[in-house]
Amino acid sequence: MYSLRKRRLFPSVRSASSEDITTPAALPRPHTDSSPARSSFIKHLRSVHNRLQLSEAIVVFIVGPSGLGKSGLLDILLQDENIKVHSNSNQELSTPEIKTRMCRFKGIDSRIILVDTPSFDTCGGLDGREIMKERITLNYNEECKAAGILYLHNVASSSDDPRLWLSPYLDDFRRVFPEGRAPSTVHVVPTMFGKEMPSESIKASMTQLRCEVDGVRASMLEKLFDWEPRTALNAVTYLSRKAEWETLDRKIEVQRIRLEDEPPGKPSYHKALVLLSDLLLQRYRCQYWHMHGEKEKKHDLDEIITLRQRALNCAPRYHPNFHSAVVSLVNILSERFEKEGDRRDLDEMITLRRTALEHSRKGHREHLDSLVNLANCLAQSFRLTGATEDLTEVITLRRAVLEITPSGHERPFAYLVDLAESPDQRLKSNEGTVVDLEEIIVLRRAALECTSPAPVDQCMSLVSLASYLREKVQRSGGMKTLNEAITHALAALALCPPEFYSVSRDCLTRCVELKLQHTLAGIGQARTSSSSSVKEAIWKIVSETVKTMPLRLLNTRTGILCNRVAQLSNFESSREYKQLLASTSNCNGQQIEALIRKAVLAFFCFATLSHRWEDDEPLLRDVEGRSVYTLEGKSGLPKLQKFCLLALKHEYVWAWSDTCCIDKESSAELQEAIGSMFSWYRHSALTIVHLSDVSDETSFTDSIWFKRGWTLQELLAPHTILFYTQDWLPYMNCESSNHKMDSTVLKDLHRASGIAEWHLRNFKPGIDDARSRLEWASSRRTTRPEDVAYSLFGVFNLHLPVLYGKSTDNAIGRLLAVIISQSGDVSVLDWVGEASSFHSCFPANLTPYQITPCARSTSSDPGSGHTGVDLERARKLWSGLAELPFPQFINHTLSLPSIVHQVTVVKAGETSSSQSHAYEIHASGLVRLQLVLSVKLCEGSQGRLPYVLVRPWHAKLLDVLEGDGNHAPLRLLEQLGQPFNALLLRELRGRQYKRIAADCMITCRAQDLSSIAHSEIQTLHII
Repeated sequence: MYSLRKRRLFPSVRSASSEDITTPAALPRPHTDSSPARSSFIKHLRSVHNRLQLSEAIVVFIVGPSGLGKSGLLDILLQDENIKVHSNSNQELSTPEIKTRMCRFKGIDSRIILVDTPSFDTCGGLDGREIMKERITLNYNEECKAAGILYLHNVASSSDDPRLWLSPYLDDFRRVFPEGRAPSTVHVVPTMFGKEMPSESIKASMTQLRCEVDGVRASMLEKLFDWEPRTALNAVTYLSRKAEWETLDRKIEVQRIRLEDEPPGKPSYHKALVLLSDLLLQRYRCQYWHMHGEKEKKHDLDEIITLRQRALNCAPRYHPNFHSAVVSLVNILSERFEKEGDRRDLDEMITLRRTALEHSRKGHREHLDSLVNLANCLAQSFRLTGATEDLTEVITLRRAVLEITPSGHERPFAYLVDLAESPDQRLKSNEGTVVDLEEIIVLRRAALECTSPAPVDQCMSLVSLASYLREKVQRSGGMKTLNEAITHALAALALCPPEFYSVSRDCLTRCVELKLQHTLAGIGQARTSSSSSVKEAIWKIVSETVKTMPLRLLNTRTGILCNRVAQLSNFESSREYKQLLASTSNCNGQQIEALIRKAVLAFFCFATLSHRWEDDEPLLRDVEGRSVYTLEGKSGLPKLQKFCLLALKHEYVWAWSDTCCIDKESSAELQEAIGSMFSWYRHSALTIVHLSDVSDETSFTDSIWFKRGWTLQELLAPHTILFYTQDWLPYMNCESSNHKMDSTVLKDLHRASGIAEWHLRNFKPGIDDARSRLEWASSRRTTRPEDVAYSLFGVFNLHLPVLYGKSTDNAIGRLLAVIISQSGDVSVLDWVGEASSFHSCFPANLTPYQITPCARSTSSDPGSGHTGVDLERARKLWSGLAELPFPQFINHTLSLPSIVHQVTVVKAGETSSSQSHAYEIHASGLVRLQLVLSVKLCEGSQGRLPYVLVRPWHAKLLDVLEGDGNHAPLRLLEQLGQPFNALLLRELRGRQYKRIAADCMITCRAQDLSSIAHSEIQTLHII
C-alpha cells in the first residue's frame, strides 16, 4: 500500500453542484510553506476526497513515451458499454496537463481512476519528471485502495534509444513517487506506431519485449493491441484486479508480521487476529483464486477458521461483540462443511450455535436468529445420522421460534414450512404417527395464510399441502379431504413457474387418480355390499382403460357430453356390463381376464374428429347438459352432429371433438389437454377427418387441412383414419376401413404432406430424425403463433409447460433446446434466415427447415485416397471426437461439441445490394469461402479475428463407421472431407460465442485429409 498526495488534481469546489465549480485558473497556487492558503487548500481537497471516496478507488496510470496514443486508448476504453463514467467527479479530478476519469467497471466493486500521464520526453527530460512530481505526487495526500501502471510500448521503436526501454522508463516514472510508495503492479500493452514491420520482425520484437517484461516482473498482453474497446477493457480490468490482489497480499504479509510482534493475552493481540482473518477472508471472497489453485484457497479458508477460533478463545465472553464473533466463525465453518462434509465441522457448528444462543439477548432479533440457526444445524445432523434426539430437539426449537416470532415479522411463512418439515422427517423415518401428519397439515394451512416471499414458494406449499392431504386420505379415508387436495393441486398448477410444472401436474394426477379409485370402488360396490372377484377384475381393467381416454366424451347414442363419472355409470348400466357378468360365470382366471379386457376395450372405444376450426364452433358451455342432436343456433353444430352420427354408424359409443370436449377457460385443463392430445388420437379407434374445402371429385392435396399446425399430429397419431369431403362422403369414394392402408389415398397423402408413406403408416413419436419432423411442420401455420411449437410436443414425445403470452421465439426455442439436449441431433442447427431472440443458434420460426441440408456422400473404398495420411493422427482424431459430450442447453447457453476452424482473414468483396455484404473468408484447414451476409464483419488479416467456422458434432455420427475396424479412422477422414454446412460464430467476452445468422447455407470443405487429421476439437459455449 502506498499513499498518493493530491493537490491541483482537483479544482476548488464550493458545493456538489457542477455549475458551482471554480475554474483552475482562479485557484490560488499552493506553496510548499505552511501558509494559510495552503492549509485551506489541503482541507478542501480532503473534503473532496471524502466525498468521492477515493480511499476505495483503484488508480490506473497510463504510462509510456510520447506518440503511442495514450489519450486515444483512454477514449477507446471509455466507449465500452460496460464502463460508466462519473462526469461530475472528472471535473474535480482533471487538470490541463493530466486527463483523469473516474469510472465504474461492470464486475468490479471498486471505482477505477484512470490517469493519462504526460510523457517525460514531451516535457523535456528532467523537467518533465519535475512536472510529474508536482502534478501527480504532490497532488495526492490520502491513501487509495490500490494502483497499477498500464505501460504502452511501441514494438517498432528503435532499440538503441535507452529512453524507450521498458525498465529505465518505469524507473524514471517510479522516482516521482515518495520512497516505497510507487506502484509495483505493471501490465504492458504492446502497440505498433510508425514504420510497417514484417511479421518476423514483429515476432522478434515481441520476444524481446517478453524478456524485458519478465525482467521487471510485470505481465503483458500477448498480442499487439488492436485498439478495440473490449481489448482495452480487458487489459485495464486485469491490471486493476491484479493491483488490488497484490496490494491485499502485501497487507496480509504486513499483518502477519504485526501479529507475531503482539504479545498473546493483550487486547491488541485479539484485534490483530481479527484483522488478519478479515484480510484473508477478503482475499478468499474475491476472484484472486481464479489465478491460483483451489489448494491454496482451501489453505486460506483453514487459516481463517484457525485465526477466528484463536480470537474467540481469547475474547471475553461478556464483550458486546462476542455473539457476533461466534456467528461469524460458524458461518465460515459452514462454508467448509458445505465443501468438504467433515462431520467434525458440523459438531463444532452445533456447539457454537448453542453458545450463541446462550449469549443472545432475549427479546432481540439475535435470539430469534440463534434459535433458527441452531435448529437448522441440528436438522443437518439428523439428515446425516438419523438420530431421533436431534429431530426431537429440532421440533422443540422450531416451535419456540414460532412462539416468539412477533406479529408483522417478514418470515413466518419460512418458519412454518421449516417446522412442518420436522414431523415430515419423522414420518419418513417410519417413526411418525397420524398425529404428526395432522400437525403438518395444520402448519401447511397456516403457511398458506401468510404472505409468501415468492410465487414459487406459494406454489410448492400448495403442492406439499395437497400431497399430505392425499396421504391422509390413503391412511384414513375422507372424500372431502381429497377434494381439498385436488383444489390445492389445481391452484398450484395455475401458479407454478415453468420449471415446476411437472411437479404440480404429477401432484394433481396422483390426487385425481386416488379419487378415481374411490369413485370406481363406490360404483362397483353400489349394487351389493360384497363384491365378487369378477367385479373387482372388471373395475380394475376399466380403471386402466379410462386413464388413456379424454376426461369428457360425447355419447353417440344420446348426444350427451359425459364426464368420467358419467362414463363409468353408463358402463355399469349398459347391456355390455350385464352380459360380461353373465358370460364369465363358467370361465377360468385367464379366460375371464381376456374376456373382460376385450369387452371393456370394445365399450370404451372412441372416435376423434380432425378438422379445420371455423367461426361459431360449439364450445363446452354450449353443449354441457344438453344433447348435441337437438341443439340449434351455431353454424358449427351440423359438423359436430354429423361426426357423432358417423361414429355411431361405425358402432362407437363415444366420440371426442376438440371444440366442445375441453374446458378452454381452465388453463390447467387446457395444458393437460395439449400434453395428452397426441395420446388421445393414438388410442382412438378411429379418427374422422372432415375436409370442408374438398369437393367430391377433387384431390385433397391442396386442402388447407394440410397447412394447419395441429393437424400434423392428427395425421400421424391415429392407427385408423378416414377422410370425408365437404358433403361428408368418403374421399375418392374409397370404401376402405382405413385410408392409411389404401395405396391410392396413401400416395395422395404423401404428395399433400411431404411425409414418407412408411411414416404415415407406422409413425413412432420421439426425437429421432428431428430435422425431418421439423421439415414436416415448417410450412404449417396456427392461429396462436406459439402453437406452432406446442402442436409438436406429441410428435416429439415431449412434455413441456405451455406458456401463452411469451412469444413464438420462446416456444420454438424451448422445444429445440430440449430436442438437442435429449437427442444430440445437431442437424436442427442446419438453417438459414432470421435468428431467434431466445437463442442465436435457433431460428425465429420453423420456415427455414423447409430447406433440406446438403447430403453427405458415402464412403468409398477404405484403401483409396489416403496416401500420405498419418494413421496415428486419424486415430487420435477419432478418439477425441468419441470423447466429446452430448450437446447441452442449460441457462440459455448451448454447450456445443464442435470441430473448430479459426477465421484468419476477412476481406470485403463487391455486392450488387446495399443491404448485403460480400466477403472472402479464410479459415484454418478450410478452402477459401465466398460469403454474402446481411451483417457487417470486422475485416482484417493480422492478429486474432473474433470469428470461427464450426462443424457441430455428435458422437452418434461415429456409430455408422465402427463396423469398419481398423479402417474406421480413415473412413472418418473421408467423411469429414465431404462438404458440410458450418456455423459462423463470433467470440464474445468470457470465451462465449454468438451465432451470426446467414442468408444462405455456409457450405465449407476441408483443404485436404491431412488438415482434417489436425482439426481442433472444442466444446463451445454459445449464447
